[in-house]
Amino acid sequence: MRVLHCFTVFLMCGAVLAQRKEIFGFYTGGEDWRLYDWHKLTSISIFNGQFHPALIHTAKAHNVSVVFSKHISIECTLNATCRKEWILSAVGVIRENGLDGLNMDVEWPAADPSPERGNLTLLVKETNHVFTKLGIPQLTFDVAWSPDCIDERCYDYVALSENVDFFFIMMYATQSQMGDPPCMAKPDAPIQHVISGVYKFLELGIPASKLVLGLPWKGFDYPCTEVSNGTCYIKPAPFRGSQCSDAAGRGVHLSTLLTTYGNLLTDSVLELSSVSMRYDYEEDGQPHRVWYDNPVTLQVKYGVAEEMGLRGVGIWNLECLYYGKNDTLMQVTDQMWSVLPKYN
Repeated sequence: MRVLHCFTVFLMCGAVLAQRKEIFGFYTGGEDWRLYDWHKLTSISIFNGQFHPALIHTAKAHNVSVVFSKHISIECTLNATCRKEWILSAVGVIRENGLDGLNMDVEWPAADPSPERGNLTLLVKETNHVFTKLGIPQLTFDVAWSPDCIDERCYDYVALSENVDFFFIMMYATQSQMGDPPCMAKPDAPIQHVISGVYKFLELGIPASKLVLGLPWKGFDYPCTEVSNGTCYIKPAPFRGSQCSDAAGRGVHLSTLLTTYGNLLTDSVLELSSVSMRYDYEEDGQPHRVWYDNPVTLQVKYGVAEEMGLRGVGIWNLECLYYGKNDTLMQVTDQMWSVLPKYN
């Protein structure tokens, strides 16, 4: 057993069991997996159902666990037969493809209390029971950036955590509910959200060893309706009770940002308050604001996970980097991999 020091701003700090740390990434398709730094990764989740034998073999050869992501409908969780069939279907995919487990990607709303909330917990318990019985080693669950009913996902996070190996915290979707107008373009993963979101999971008594901090290898491009005093105002985009959301913008891979905006590297500004990169441009007379993370900002946020003793860090998603013939852009790709902690 070893003790990992927490940020001094936190009241909670404790010992966690020494175990394999995690660098957990999502594979979303294509051939870029051949160029991954496999020595950095510990787990990948196949997000799109493309179970390439060569990819799985390569991962296993580097001691990287391979799981797959699976969604379930609200209606299915409310039906015992449907839940059983869903679990058996997951087991079938795992056995057929030689996988190591399942990543549960559930993002629909559930009130507290509600049948949906209770039956989601029951589904996870039932899945854990079957996996334990069959010796399937990994079961994980994707959670919002904070347990505070983000996106109306008022799940029983404590009970869920007790039945999975770890949570993957989606710290790349923090602006889905920005509140009421005026709506403003905001960073995707500001350091304030990183710290407060993780801390709220810890406050619930969920061990740090069950938390993986997922961060973006992508950015968000927002068209501004107006720019005033340095603020990019955006149109309302309602989502689950919030009038302002990131739906007013669009997610853009880092590789696309680098190749589309030729002066991104020279004209971006590091916003210290959020530890995020900001880039402004105009298109057909309309101002845009892009928020994204780069090796500098990500290294700071990975450091938060280290300081708080988390299970590790994660990536959404592994297909966001540039792999081409431009040496300058390839240096960015190399740096994105190099700043990841090395656990494998």
